[in-house]
Amino acid sequence: MNNFNESIKSVVSGEITTAIRASKVDDVDIEKDDYIAIVDNKIVFSGNQKDKIILELLKNVNDINDKYLCTIIFGKDVTEEEKKENLSAIESTYPNLEIVTLDGGQEVYKYLISLE
Repeated sequence: MNNFNESIKSVVSGEITTAIRASKVDDVDIEKDDYIAIVDNKIVFSGNQKDKIILELLKNVNDINDKYLCTIIFGKDVTEEEKKENLSAIESTYPNLEIVTLDGGQEVYKYLISLE
């Protein structure tokens, strides 16, 4: 059980959603309809370029180069083109990551991500 608990500590969670209103959280300015990147329950980035949001999220993972597995659960509104573009960008930027994808169909989060 101790090994399991230690392993869980190394898993990083990420979510991408859309802002419903303008605000500022910590040092992140958020505009209405911006994409918001969250790493381990902390907002790390906000912006309006949906093609860059996953890479911005991954840039904010402290030990990204020590990770070997990235699981991405796509939300209901993610198009096939967006999936392909994001996967290509991740593969070229982080070739050490094995990527597993699932269609989750969730409505609030465009992407749910875990890194091990």
